[in-house]
Amino acid sequence: MTDGVRRGGPHLVLGLLYHPEPAPGRDHLYARLPPPARWARRMLMNKFRKTLKDLTAD
Repeated sequence: MTDGVRRGGPHLVLGLLYHPEPAPGRDHLYARLPPPARWARRMLMNKFRKTLKDLTAD
């Protein structure tokens, strides 16, 4: 039953700070992220956009 269920991850956390509207305090949260998370932010956001696109296709 859970074979097709996607796992959660940091891409969902960062993506949901933007979608559907930017969350208050988002910039403050980003400033406190560890450097590897800040460096990977673009990649994680791209993964989040792909997840949204896949969900709308279903």
